[in-house]
Formats: sequence, C-alpha cells, structure tokens
Amino acid sequence: MRMKIMIVLIAASLLCGAAFSDTPEAVSDPCGYSFDSVSQPIEIKTAEDAARIREAFTRHEGESVTVRAPDGAEATLVSENDVGRTFSWTPSGGGLWVLLNSWQGAAPFTVRHAIFGTLGAGTEASPAKLVDDDELIDLVAAGTAGNGFVFMLEGMDGLFAALTVPNGFRLEESEIDGMWRIVASEDGCQYASAAITYAFDGKDEGPDRTIDERDVMLVAYSGDNWRRLATAASTLSFTAPSGRVTSFNLTGTGWQPLMADELGRWSVSIESDEYTETATIRVRAIATIIILR
Repeated sequence: MRMKIMIVLIAASLLCGAAFSDTPEAVSDPCGYSFDSVSQPIEIKTAEDAARIREAFTRHEGESVTVRAPDGAEATLVSENDVGRTFSWTPSGGGLWVLLNSWQGAAPFTVRHAIFGTLGAGTEASPAKLVDDDELIDLVAAGTAGNGFVFMLEGMDGLFAALTVPNGFRLEESEIDGMWRIVASEDGCQYASAAITYAFDGKDEGPDRTIDERDVMLVAYSGDNWRRLATAASTLSFTAPSGRVTSFNLTGTGWQPLMADELGRWSVSIESDEYTETATIRVRAIATIIILR
C-alpha cells in the first residue's frame, strides 16, 4: 500500500581531493521512487477523516489486502486476482484497525469511538475507550471529560506513555484493573497511584547468587512482570546439578523456597506468557575448621 508517491531525481558527483566538480560523472534518466511518508498509526479523529480516506488506498496488482478489526476478525478487501490498483475501505467502528498487505506489511489505524457514539460514559460501569494520545485532552477541551472521568486504552502499545494529560489534571488508577481516571490536580502532579510495598534484593548484582549448604533461599515469582495481577500464571522450575527438575505452576506474585539438597550449580527459571528469566544459584559446602593446640 502506498499513501504518497514522490519523484526523486538521483545524481552523483565525484569528490576529488578537496575540490568538487560542477560536471556530473554520470546522469540517469528520471525514475519514479515511491515511499510511505505517513506516520503510524494513522489517526482517524472525526467522521470527516474517516470519509476522506475511503478512496485513498492503492496496491500493486497481485497483492491482496485484508483488514483486521479491533475484535481480531479479518476480512478480505481485495484479493491477488482482482484487477485495478485502487480499492476503498472505511472503518465501521472505533478502535485499532489494521490493513494487511500480502507484500508490503501492515498499516494500523486508530479510530475514535466518538465518531460512532460508542465512546462510553466515563464511569467505571461505562469507561471511555481512548485510542490516540490527544483524545483525552480533546475531550476535556470539549467539556465531555472532567474530574473523575474514567477511561481505558484501546490503541497501540505504548499509548499510555504517549497520552497527553490535560492541564490541571492528574491520572490515578481506578479500583478496576485496566482503568484510569483523571482527577483535578492543584500541585502540578500528573500521575498518582495507591501506596504499595515494593521489595527488591539489593545484596548482589544480577540474578545469580551463592548460598551455603543447608541454607533456604526464597525465590520470587511473578506472571505479569511484577504488575501484581493476582491471576497471572507462571511456571517456576528448579534444576539440580544432577539434572533433577522440580517445577511449580503458580499464579500471581509471591515466593517459593529453594531447599537445595545438592552441592553445585542450580538453575532457576521462571516462564510466563510475557517473559522468561533464568538464574544460577551456586550451593557451596560449609567448611569444617579444626583447631589444634
């Protein structure tokens, strides 16, 4: 898919020592060079934006294009056997849409729910569904959002970090996972969260450790990279120097004791849908000291 086409004339000049020559060494015939200069995702903020892109798509013959809806359903817009370079598409609802070209990759589109009347009321029972980084500030400017307005994010990964917080407000976590609210802020604070206890092991660098024989080591685990979601699943495995493996299927965040009954290097690994981490725990023998007098 190509959203823009530009003609680029390429000329080459030869640098000899410190002097430039005004006469090119070689000149080619003009050639067409196409590239996509539209940033991603492409943001559709109004009904006019949605209507304007309807006929804005081109493809090379032999390429197929499908569209993936926010719910994951896919439909073919044009097949590889269809003739013609242009095709049309317009979103039928809010959320993150993706056009997939069989040769040229994907083009994501964020479409505001307000265009279709599905934004939400801005409450915990009906949170607003935001898709782009300027949407919250636009809602406040329009008087749609204010103190206590609750929302969730349905855009691309990284949207929370890019979200523009309106002046005079801050963000705080809702009691419901995945939801946020804006609250009036008089001290300039833009983000706030409830107080939590955060524990870390600062004894040594890195995950590897050395313990003495008969020591019990507490190994922490988390299924969601320490966001503390109680239902996140993970598998914690202890592999002894002899190759014996002991595994635990766990949920949430907590700790599991490693009771090393073999000397040598133990392998500890944790696996979840989000990440895999490994560490080596060296178990050393306790020395016996004999004093002769």
